[in-house]
Amino acid sequence: MPDKVLLVDDDRILLFRTQKQSAVFKDRFQLLLAENGRQAVEKLEAETVALVVTDLQMPVMDGFELLSFMSLNYPDIPVIIITAYGTLKSRRNVLQNGAVEFIEKPIEPEALTRKIYANLDEIAEEDAFQSVPLELFSYLIVSEKKTCTLRVVNRNTGMKGVLFFSRGVLMDARLGNRHGREAASEMYAWHRTKYTIQDLCAVAEKKIPGGLQDVLPDLR
Repeated sequence: MPDKVLLVDDDRILLFRTQKQSAVFKDRFQLLLAENGRQAVEKLEAETVALVVTDLQMPVMDGFELLSFMSLNYPDIPVIIITAYGTLKSRRNVLQNGAVEFIEKPIEPEALTRKIYANLDEIAEEDAFQSVPLELFSYLIVSEKKTCTLRVVNRNTGMKGVLFFSRGVLMDARLGNRHGREAASEMYAWHRTKYTIQDLCAVAEKKIPGGLQDVLPDLR
């Protein structure tokens, strides 16, 4: 039976053309469509999905909120991220976790369906994977200059921490009674995490010099 792949984008032309193109691979996967994160959640709750392909900038419920929802509820489903912002192209090492891939727009439907096909084969060969690693999620926040608060949970220990971003800048972190770079570095060292996102930042003073690049120097 073909796998089900969920494509999430508010570009209806891209959805239509990609679904039409996916007929070439109908024996390998069936393409489900959603125009925003809320529709995607409904599809995830109703169907067994093997892979999600999502844009980030969408109305109603954006890609960040969708990824946060998946981190809590569907951490086993890998995600391909498609976006018009190309600043992560040089960050290939953050894409080495699981079956996650970053695709820069514009992309033709034929190329996108081939990417989906290739990723499904990769997933079939993997024993374990995760949806979107915390490092990659954070770099997406930086690249798109998003203001938010990330509440992070260590799946292994239950320890909880918070990361604060303002217009894409990592302002501060809190982990127990620790703050700043020390707290952020420990959270990014966790191997298995889940996270939720809030579209606000209560921190006005920057406590981490250099921001995310200072916490993760290997990702410069």
